[in-house]
Amino acid sequence: MLTLLETSKNLTLTSLEISYLQRLETCSPFVMRLLLKDLDLLADLLKNIQQPYTLANMQSFLVTQTIVDEISLKKSLRKLRSQVMARMITRDLNGLADLQEVMLTTSNLAEITVNTAIQYSSAWLQAHYGVPMSKAGEQQTLIAVGMGKLGGYELNVSSDIDLIFSFEQDGETNGESVISNQDFFNK
Repeated sequence: MLTLLETSKNLTLTSLEISYLQRLETCSPFVMRLLLKDLDLLADLLKNIQQPYTLANMQSFLVTQTIVDEISLKKSLRKLRSQVMARMITRDLNGLADLQEVMLTTSNLAEITVNTAIQYSSAWLQAHYGVPMSKAGEQQTLIAVGMGKLGGYELNVSSDIDLIFSFEQDGETNGESVISNQDFFNK
């Protein structure tokens, strides 16, 4: 199997960048697999290694994606995850990120992933069923509450997330194919 340095021989690397990649080869098989699978990811990593992956960067990335269905949504979120994790882990292993940055970046990734999935899923469901409304005619939205480490912005790279989903009031959608709010949000 080729090493990352062998694979990136067409790139002009500084001695510092070489040392970053050597550290990855030694310490992170996960990031190595990501980078060997996607040389564009490697180029992005080397270009941006000195900068943390911020929430604004994540939002900017998602804006550039063509998301038209569940398959493209999942693909875009996986690509975002790969970029964020590769940079964050590389920065961490090479002493460029502190614990606070790792926890904030991981928590931001979880939050934007959940919110993006809800946003697109809700829009697609509304196109079919209409908008969920209360009996009093108020629009209802899905509420996602991050518990534990996510709620405290303390996730690390191996954390799972605990979520509670809710909505405020019973009712039904206002489209041609009417379903209850509970059925809408369960979808």
